[in-house]
Amino acid sequence: MSQLRKWFTDEQIKVLLLRVVESISKQSRSFFNCLVPEPGPFVIRAIQNNPMLQPSTKHQYIKAIENYLATGESLTDTVALAEYALTVGCSMRSFL
Repeated sequence: MSQLRKWFTDEQIKVLLLRVVESISKQSRSFFNCLVPEPGPFVIRAIQNNPMLQPSTKHQYIKAIENYLATGESLTDTVALAEYALTVGCSMRSFL
């Protein structure tokens, strides 16, 4: 660490370390997503097969999930899902 302080300020070191941690976190998520199959089709089938839901409600849930999946993100990426939810209206958000 003392070697780094010769060339970088504490703030620059902090930024560099945060970038490394973010990169590792993204790589870990990518690795995890490769191991676990995409749950989108399973979730949609579960909604379709739920006898407790009315057809119009099923349609709204499926539409919300399909719109999210169309962004290219995964349902296992909770950060991306939360960020997406902030971009849609309250009605659509309630079905995510």
